[in-house]
Amino acid sequence: MLDSYAHTISRIDFLDGIVRIELAVAQPDGKGGVDLEAKQAIHIPLGGFLRSAETIERFLQDLAKRGVINLGGAGAAAPAAGTPADGAPKTNFG
Repeated sequence: MLDSYAHTISRIDFLDGIVRIELAVAQPDGKGGVDLEAKQAIHIPLGGFLRSAETIERFLQDLAKRGVINLGGAGAAAPAAGTPADGAPKTNFG
């Protein structure tokens, strides 16, 4: 199995039955902030993407049960403790 690392999913597109998920890492922008730089993409058929969404939902529910995250009323994951409220990736870049 090939392991990859990303700070976030920066973009998702759909074309001709295939979902393209772009993975990005945070890079210092030279001004004390952070830019996200696309590094890799995953291409997956729509059916597999939909099954993945179910898997992610189950995982979010498990994290909520363990107290790692707090799911808001709309079902979206609230930032974990120590995560900026704007959802930006926490980095050591300044």
